[in-house]
Order: sequence, then C-alpha cells, then structure tokens
Amino acid sequence: MNSYDVIVVGAGPSGTISSYTLARLGFKVLLVDKERFPRYKPCGGALTLKTVRLLKHEGLFDDNMVESTNRFIDVYLRNEYVTTIELDAPIFIVDRAKFDFLLLKKAIDAGVTFHANEYAIKASYDSNKAYLLTSESSYTSEFIVGADGVNSKVALTSGLRNRWRMDEIGIASQAFLYTTTPKAARNTNIMLFFGYIPYGYGWVFPLSNKVNVGIGTRAEFSSLLLKIQSSFYKYIEKRIKGVTSMVTYHPLSLGINSERVVAKGRILLVGDAAGLADPWSGEGVYYAILSGLAAALVIGKHASCKTPDLASSSYNSLVRSILKELEYAAKISRLFYKSINLSVRLLKKTDLFSNYLSMLLSGRLSYSQLYRKLTNIFSLLLESSSPNFRKDVVLNPNY
Repeated sequence: MNSYDVIVVGAGPSGTISSYTLARLGFKVLLVDKERFPRYKPCGGALTLKTVRLLKHEGLFDDNMVESTNRFIDVYLRNEYVTTIELDAPIFIVDRAKFDFLLLKKAIDAGVTFHANEYAIKASYDSNKAYLLTSESSYTSEFIVGADGVNSKVALTSGLRNRWRMDEIGIASQAFLYTTTPKAARNTNIMLFFGYIPYGYGWVFPLSNKVNVGIGTRAEFSSLLLKIQSSFYKYIEKRIKGVTSMVTYHPLSLGINSERVVAKGRILLVGDAAGLADPWSGEGVYYAILSGLAAALVIGKHASCKTPDLASSSYNSLVRSILKELEYAAKISRLFYKSINLSVRLLKKTDLFSNYLSMLLSGRLSYSQLYRKLTNIFSLLLESSSPNFRKDVVLNPNY
C-alpha cells in the first residue's frame, strides 16, 4: 500500500485548502479527485468579502480568480423590479472552473501530490491507520479528509453518516447566458428574483464575458423547479438579450443541524461532505474554505497524539459552532420566505436591511446577531399602529 501522512479526497475549495495548509505544515499529502482539472463546476460563483479576506489571509487569493466585481443588487418580486441594493463592499464573481483550478495549482506548488481521474471507493480506519481504496490503488494514512461533496463516498463508506434527509438538501439549476456583446454582461447588475419558487430565488451574476444564471430551492420543491425553470431562463434571455447554455443541476447539503457528527476517529469531513451550505443563500464556498482550514489545523495540532479521537473531537466542536450559526441562517430563511411579499417590499422601504446585508457579507455581523435584529423589526412592524399595515403590505402582493 502507498502511504501518506494525510489523504484528502476531493479537489474543490475545501479539499485544496486542507491539502495546501497541511503541506505547508510539513505533512506528506495526497489529494485525489475523480475529475481532471480544470473542470466545469455548477455554482453561482459569488464570493463575499469575508471569503476573499479569508483567502488573502492564507495567501491563496489571486486577482486572476475574479471575473468581475459588483456592488449593486437589483431585487425583483417575480418579474417586477422592486429596488436596487447598494452594498458597501463588492461581491466577487468567479468562474468556478478557473477558480478551483487556480486553488489546486497553489496546493500542488505547496508540495501536494495530486491524482486526477481517481475516485474513492471505500474509506475506513482502525486504531492504527486510515485506509482508502480508490479506482486506481489503495493507500494508508494517519488521517483522511473527506472533501468529496454532497454524495461523499468517504462519509458513506466509512459509516460516518447515512444519506441526507430530504430537509437537509437543496437543489439548484444553473446555466451560462452568452450575451450578444461582452459589454452587455459586464454592465449587468447582480439580479435576485424572489417569488418564482418557495424558499428559494433566481439569480443573475455577471462575469467578464457571460452571465451566470440559476434558480435554487429546497429539495422538496424540486418538481416545481423543473416545471418553472424554462420560463425563468426564457425571461432572462429576453431581458439581457442572450442565449443560455445547457442547464445543469447540483444538490446542496444545508447546514441545519448543529448536532451533526462530521468527524470520527481518523476521518474528518469538510465542505459539502459535512453539510455546510448556507440554508438561506445556498452559498457554500466560505464554509468550505473555513472547514477545510479548520480540519488541517486540527490535524496539525493532534497528529502526534496516540489517540486520533482528540482530533475528531476537537474538529466536531469547531464545526458545531459553525452549524449553530447556520441554524440561525435557517431561522432567517423561514422568517424571510414565510412573508416573502413583506420581506422584499421592506428592502425598498428602508436602507436598514441593505446595511445589515452589507455587514453580514463582510463578516461584521453574524447570523445570530442578524436574527435578533430581524425578529425585533418584524415584530414591531406587524404590531404597527397603522391598522392597514398588515392588509397593505403582508396580504397584498401588489403593494
């Protein structure tokens, strides 16, 4: 068997950050992925300021990763324009194929051994070692980091978790829209469309020469998504004047359960394998990077210990704090979508929500803090002294 200090399965952001960090800590690291890079990755590709700051802190940010930046979000209720939110910091739009490939190259430059076109078959461990069987070979290591996505083979074959429950999964449909001129893409604001589908939204994220278009929701509404996506894409084609590429789909593993176990013995799960997608926005890159970094640092601290349970226990505690924060994102999602007409109209009525959103995306406001602020605001509004408030704003979609 081939032996490494740590084996990382999956070369998305969580896997490359883990392997990069471990290599810089002096570990002999193998990174395997079932794809050859660069590869297409269905994703909105919007990075927040806190994500970029984290990448810069770790020496992983490259200006070439970013296709465009945008501080303006046009908000729609179905096809009706409602307002434009101006953020105090930009959203960074990336093409995930290029972004992931640049991160992978940084990991390889740091000394990581990378095997492409090699997929995991089974992961296991005992008191002495961790074991990985792949399509090409078998390996041993001190630890395995499962960064292999929503349908993680590492998680399922090691017995770390069973398949996701329906309420833990989201689904997104995504395509690229090619405009008649590159200038048309660059001059497009970010667009968010609410009201098309329950507990979800449609998006338009402009890149340098095309537009990333998609719509996502909870898995329980996947049949409805399939029904309405065609009309959504046709509307965007007509509005921006372009042609969409083939539509692809991808699942999201939502962070809604703070009691979830993401590490046991010599196996740690990161990113989508751990179920860390934001249950309100669906964004997963920030928590993928954060968990990948945390797993590497925990392994670095506890690698010399005779009992690997110290590493898994420590990592579970760290991820539990992330999941507790994401539980507040789930609460905000329920609050926001329960009265979607009220929620969207309020964006037009006051700058307060725009300020909160800017603070959230930059990392200056946590979800737990935002939840307390929003529940207070919604309570005050719903108890407004105006007798027509509930009738006009909550019940009337044309208000």
